[in-house]
Amino acid sequence: MSSSSGNSVSRVYVGPSFVFSASSRVVFCGPSLSGKSTRLLSFLANRHLLFEAEINNLLIFSGIVNTHLEESARSMGLQVEAHQGLDNLEEILKKQKDYLKNTLVLLEDLQDQLFTNKSVSKLLTMWTHHFYVGCLFITSQNLYESGKLQVTFNRNCSAFVLLRHRRMLSIVETLGRQLHLNQLAEIYKTHVLSKPRESYPYLLINLEGKDDRLLFMSNICEIPQVFMIEKVH
Repeated sequence: MSSSSGNSVSRVYVGPSFVFSASSRVVFCGPSLSGKSTRLLSFLANRHLLFEAEINNLLIFSGIVNTHLEESARSMGLQVEAHQGLDNLEEILKKQKDYLKNTLVLLEDLQDQLFTNKSVSKLLTMWTHHFYVGCLFITSQNLYESGKLQVTFNRNCSAFVLLRHRRMLSIVETLGRQLHLNQLAEIYKTHVLSKPRESYPYLLINLEGKDDRLLFMSNICEIPQVFMIEKVH
């Protein structure tokens, strides 16, 4: 057990039992070629270990058609429905509302709309809370782009998957300040930046721990390393 800047840190090594609620909002953040798609597919393949609800359906909303992602998800036993753009997001959710507890909604290649589209804001604040739909967002390295809904987006995300790139350090430092967790940048350097790029390392931060701790994990689907850090109030 160690302590830094008022945060109590403990480290344990366990099996992959890092469970998300049915309404988790998970952001995969990193620049191109950092491994976002690779890690997304790994999460989908291990969904039975990661989510409390049984996930059977995947709703994809993307900027461009991603046939590889659709085919890969179907090969994992998921029922996949893909749409281009966000114009009909709410209408499609209404049609699916009886099945949303067993559904993940994936938004990818829509960086320019995440912080400006009111349907995304409703997805985060209404649909996840009332219909228990889980969300996955694929973004570039900038979590803090300007946009009238940027604050709503970041405040309502429940987990961040931070991929490897040195340009991510400023984002990690900003997130650490928001979480009152000064050592976040050092954790990221140790468990992500120090690893080979070819292994697509990442750090997962879960903000909805069942007790009073922030939960961190790297290598979640291989040999997990879990960090539990007391929250600062």
